[in-house]
This record gives sequence, structure tokens and C-alpha cells, in this order.
Amino acid sequence: MSFQYHKYPNYQSLTQMPKPMRIKKQFWIILAIVFIVFWILGVLRFDYGIAAILFKVLLFPFGFLLAIIENYCVSHYSMSHFLNDEFFGMFMFGIAVLCQAILINFIVNWIRKR
Repeated sequence: MSFQYHKYPNYQSLTQMPKPMRIKKQFWIILAIVFIVFWILGVLRFDYGIAAILFKVLLFPFGFLLAIIENYCVSHYSMSHFLNDEFFGMFMFGIAVLCQAILINFIVNWIRKR
């Protein structure tokens, strides 16, 4: 008698997996890449102008919206005492990363169908 230790067999590539499982794994990979790019460019954009431009261009539209919201909260003093804190910044960062990953995943799946 043989026992199966894993719930799913060991697939060698994404194309061998069943479609729902492949899309989930693809989404998590895209989410990790978007998170790393968002984080690195987000930190560098305060010191380097080119990083701010790359942040807004590469991560369009949600990186651009995040930059606008942060700029509004810092430069315009309306609502800044409610919105300009670390919790709100991390919450908006997480929402922007998640939305950007969903958008990129949708685009990748749309391109694969064609």
C-alpha cells in the first residue's frame, strides 16, 4: 500500500497543473513580484526622482493613485490628521498592491487566452 503525502501531485511546471490551481499559483507569484517592486520603488521614490517616475509609470494606475493620495495627505492639510498615519499608509499600500496584482493577473490571463 502506498500513501500519498501531498494533497496535490508534484507538478514540474505551471502548464501541467489543473487550470484553477495554476491560476492561484500564478496569482501568488504575481502578488509577490508586485509587492517587491512596490516596496523597493516606494522607498526609493523619496530620494530619487527617477524612482518616483518609475513608481507612477510601472505601477499604473494603482501606484499612481497611491502617490496622489499620499501627496494630498501630506501637502494639503485637510484630513491629514485622520489619514496621515502609519496604519492608513500601510492599509492603502496593501490595497494598492492587491489591486495591482489582480489587474496584472487579469491581463496575463487575457493574453494567454488569445
